Amino acid sequence: MKELLYRKIYLHLKAGITDGSLPAGERLSGVREIAAEWKTSSNTVLKALTALESDGLIRKTRGQGIFVCERTAWDKAGEAGREIGIIISDMNEPFNMRLLSAVEKAAAARGYRLTLGSLSGLSSSGVAGLIIVPSSSDYFDAASGVPSGLPAVYTGRFSPPPHFEGNYMIADVYSGFYYAAGRVLESGRERIAYLGAAGEHDGDPGRAAVRDVLSGTTYGYRREFTVSAGGFDAEQGSAAMETLLLGGEYPDAVICSNDTLAAGAMKACRAAGLNIPSDIVVIGSGDQDIAPLLEPPLTSIRIPAELLGLMTTGFLDEIISGRISLDEKIRSRLDPKLIIRGSALSAEAGNEPGAPDERAWL
Repeated sequence: MKELLYRKIYLHLKAGITDGSLPAGERLSGVREIAAEWKTSSNTVLKALTALESDGLIRKTRGQGIFVCERTAWDKAGEAGREIGIIISDMNEPFNMRLLSAVEKAAAARGYRLTLGSLSGLSSSGVAGLIIVPSSSDYFDAASGVPSGLPAVYTGRFSPPPHFEGNYMIADVYSGFYYAAGRVLESGRERIAYLGAAGEHDGDPGRAAVRDVLSGTTYGYRREFTVSAGGFDAEQGSAAMETLLLGGEYPDAVICSNDTLAAGAMKACRAAGLNIPSDIVVIGSGDQDIAPLLEPPLTSIRIPAELLGLMTTGFLDEIISGRISLDEKIRSRLDPKLIIRGSALSAEAGNEPGAPDERAWL
């Protein structure tokens, strides 16, 4: 009987909200008052209210009461089905794959379906919210194409301009590469190469960071020390590193746009008779599972893809469920962390856990 009564309370309140007899902003009676009206327990009422909150129809405000949410297009979409859309520019990029995996898990845990697609397709399909993972060149188009009233969060690795007004949660990848390159430079190595994945280097935060660190130094930034693998797998990384080593003067450090390319670069260095790290330091990005398994273990820039996915999905859930207002903005930058391992440590330092001291860094 309690289950049936909870459904009656839920449907009664939902009907009032839908037909407008309980208008947006209306303060509902308290849990005790509703329980007394229906001659039932507070737990039964709370169950009905939780279902309404999950539908995005009401919001609970601590110390103030329970209110009917604004009736927007995304509220109605939430009634039909709890669905979050996600748009990813490049599904093959390792960071994006990890971000997508985190969003899938977080969405499922909150009772949402996740749908991949294009901006035009998803924004008109009745999704309750959008997660957009733009490349460095397409977020302007994405921002202009999101319908008014549909909550959207831009996440991943992009740098919004000062006048950008949308929601974003991003990893400040540039700062991670800049810090890594700076540490290498401080150790006395100036011939720092960059091995990227993309065919074009414009917009690559890693390449930009290495260039900026080296600009103004004695050795300076060398364009011939920037190479592209044209993809993301280890063999492409090995081939690109071979091209770099055949160019004449060897670099004494190479920073790679991801760990898989770094694994290939390490293979090419060993084939050329170079010792890692005494002859050449190798640094990857992403801190993938393979990083500590390589020989020597790979120093890598840990980019918080999983945390970004969890935070972004959680923020959308707060809006869709009506716990926070659509007008509230989120603008957050998460800093990467340099995980130092054997590919950038002296032989004396070994591979001890924890952060090594400055003398251990090569």
